[in-house]
Amino acid sequence: RGTVILEALVDKDGRVVDLKVLRTATPLLDNAAIGAVKQWRYRPLVLNDQPEQFVLTVVLTFSLQDS
Repeated sequence: RGTVILEALVDKDGRVVDLKVLRTATPLLDNAAIGAVKQWRYRPLVLNDQPEQFVLTVVLTFSLQDS
């Protein structure tokens, strides 16, 4: 279990194009977080009727669940 905090750069089309690990948990969880966030899509940020890239912080918390 652990928390990974990422900084994501999202392009004008809403795709995550760059990621930085701001807070690490373990290499296994870091890689899982990066792999998941790279698949995400966002609505483009629109300023003055033009799509713009933007940066956001993503917090992913991993924990084990008992069955």
